[in-house]
Amino acid sequence: MRITQIDGLRGIAALLVMSFHLTTRYDQLYGHTSELPISLPFGGLGVQLFFAISGFVILLTLRNLKAPLDFVVGRFSRLYPTYWCAMLLTALILALVPLKGHEVSLKQVLWNFAMFHELFRVESVNGAYWSLKVELIFYVLMFLAWTLGLLRRPFLVLGAWLLVSVASKFLPTPWVVTQLGLLSFIPWFGLGIAVYVAVNKLEDHRWWPAIAALSIADIAIDEGTLHVLWAVAVLGIMWVGATGSFRPLASKPVVWLGAISYPLYLLHEYLSYTFMIRAESAGVHAVTAVLIAATGSILLAYGLHRLAETPSIDWIRARYQKRLPPASLKPWSVALVGVMALAFVGTRLAG
Repeated sequence: MRITQIDGLRGIAALLVMSFHLTTRYDQLYGHTSELPISLPFGGLGVQLFFAISGFVILLTLRNLKAPLDFVVGRFSRLYPTYWCAMLLTALILALVPLKGHEVSLKQVLWNFAMFHELFRVESVNGAYWSLKVELIFYVLMFLAWTLGLLRRPFLVLGAWLLVSVASKFLPTPWVVTQLGLLSFIPWFGLGIAVYVAVNKLEDHRWWPAIAALSIADIAIDEGTLHVLWAVAVLGIMWVGATGSFRPLASKPVVWLGAISYPLYLLHEYLSYTFMIRAESAGVHAVTAVLIAATGSILLAYGLHRLAETPSIDWIRARYQKRLPPASLKPWSVALVGVMALAFVGTRLAG
C-alpha cells in the first residue's frame, strides 16, 4: 500500500534540504562569491519532515506486516544498495577532487558501509548521512515493538516514549541512552504516527490530539519557536497528504521527485560543493552555480534511481520468497534486543 501524496512529500522534503545546503550551508562553509537573491536557511527542516513521513510509513508497514522477514528484506532493499552506491560515488569524487574539511579515508569508507557508523564515532563520508543512523535506529525499535505485540495500541508506546523524551530534557540522561532511544527525534516521528492513527481510525485514534500536542510540547522545550511552528506545519502537511486532500502533491513532477528523493538526498551535498567552489572561483555567478548544481544533482539522482535503486530493489525482492509467519516472534525480539545491546556496548567503548 502506498499513498501517492505522502510519496510526493518526500520530494518536497528533499528539495528543502538541497536548497538549504546549496544556498545557506554552502555560504556558511565557503562563502558565495556573489550575492544570492534568495537564501533558504530553514530548508534544513526538511529532515524533520522526512522523520514525520517515516513515522507514518513505518507504522503503516508494520500494521500490515505478515512475516518479520518481509520487513527486514523490504527495509534492506530500500535503504542499503542505493546508499552504498551513493556513498562510494561520493567517496570516489572526494578522493579525486578533494573538498577542504571533508577528506575521506579507506577506513572511514569501510565503516560507512554499516550506516550506523556514527554510533562508533566514525564520521560520515557525506554530512547528510547523519539522519540515516536515526532512521535505522527508529526502524529497529519500531520492529522490536511489533514483535512484542505493542503496536496494537501504538499510542501507549508512543505516549510513554514521548514522556521519557520530555523527562530527559530536565533530568541527567546518558548520551548513549539519548542516542539509542532517539529522545531528541521521537517527537518528529510521533507527528507522523499520530496522523496515521488518526486518519485510519486505529484503536486509540481519539487520543491523537493529545499525542500530537505532547510531541509539539516536547519539541518546544528545547528546539525553539521556529521548530514549534514547523512542527505544527508538518502536522498539517502530513494530514493533507494522508487524506489526499491536496492534489498538487499527487502531480507527476512532485511524485517523480518523491521517487528520486532518496538518491537525491544522498548525493547532492558534497558533490555540489565540489562543483560550486570551482565554478564560482572561475567567475560563474552564484545563482548560475546553484542552478547548475541543483539540476546536476537531480539528474544524477535520477540516474542512480534508474540504474541502481530500482533494479536492486526488484532483484532482491524477486529472489526473496515469502515465508509463513513463525509460530513465535520471540527469537526476533531477542535478536533485536541483542542488536541494541551491541550498539550500546559499542557506543560506550567508542566513547
